[in-house]
Amino acid sequence: MFVALAKKRRPYIDTFLFIYIVKDFLQATNM
Repeated sequence: MFVALAKKRRPYIDTFLFIYIVKDFLQATNM
């Protein structure tokens, strides 16, 4: 729901959030 709303207003926010989540997940996996 929130992602769809953010995507409507700013398309690049969805990509930024995706990259941020993946980076955070990789860091957690490495630790």
